[in-house]
Amino acid sequence: LTIDKGRMTVRKAKEWFQHDPNREVYGFDITNGGVEFRNIRPLAKCHNCKGSGQVKGNECFTCHGTGYIEKVNLKKDIEESW
Repeated sequence: LTIDKGRMTVRKAKEWFQHDPNREVYGFDITNGGVEFRNIRPLAKCHNCKGSGQVKGNECFTCHGTGYIEKVNLKKDIEESW
């Protein structure tokens, strides 16, 4: 694992069963005096800035300069709307 600025990247998982988590990025919040991870969610690279955080020399409006946005599960969102 690599942890940097509210992002956790899975570098190499030795054993996995149904889903390969290698090279996936997750966002998180630290609570309870810095001892608990909360709100762990998958992240994806921003489609506007391609992960750089900047568009034409300015901060990216979509990701607010972080380079990542929350990954949207379209199938789950569609099922919830029915």
